Amino acid sequence: TSLQILRPLVEQQPDDLGTRLLFGSLCLTTDQAARALVQFEKILPLAVGQGDLYRALGAQKLLDRLRPAATHDKRFVAIHQWFSAVRKRRGNSTSAGISPAMLLELPPAAFHRIAEACTIEEPGLEARDLGDGGDAVRVVLYGRVRWSVVPEGEQSMLEAVANPLDIVALAPELPARTRLRLAPELPSACLRFDLALLRAERENAAAPPAGGDRRTPA
Repeated sequence: TSLQILRPLVEQQPDDLGTRLLFGSLCLTTDQAARALVQFEKILPLAVGQGDLYRALGAQKLLDRLRPAATHDKRFVAIHQWFSAVRKRRGNSTSAGISPAMLLELPPAAFHRIAEACTIEEPGLEARDLGDGGDAVRVVLYGRVRWSVVPEGEQSMLEAVANPLDIVALAPELPARTRLRLAPELPSACLRFDLALLRAERENAAAPPAGGDRRTPA
């Protein structure tokens, strides 16, 4: 089985977060909740040490799915604090509308709202078209996903392959009805962020506080 194949890989490469996340997800889907819990709890400190914010968020979202009654209100604030204290391996590119640095520059409460709103998608191996391409950005947590732009009434174009930690997003200048087609080539998972929420939180964070300094320049 897939679990029998993956287990020795996890043991041989304990710091490979993508493989560990896939292994834990398969345990979860095969009703091995206790084993899945162990994997996701191991990922959190490893991800902090590696500066891998996206997989830390993915592991926490899966932990929430495993034990919804035990979620802590400050769990994402804690992740924000951990990663703000660890400066290595932060990406600075924002060409796709998101980066770890961008998320960590937000106030803790804003980061918490974005983290709570993001979702994990496990698309299987069937191609599917999504109508939210312009409103969302996805980060591949593990696997490999072939994706393409599908203009309304046309065949897919601009095909590309996203590997782990690559970002999948449509260019903002594309027409509103342009769709995003995902065709996983391997068992995959993506972390989906709401771009409208991210933009709103960044604007709020950048806005001057009410009743702020109104002194006129000398």
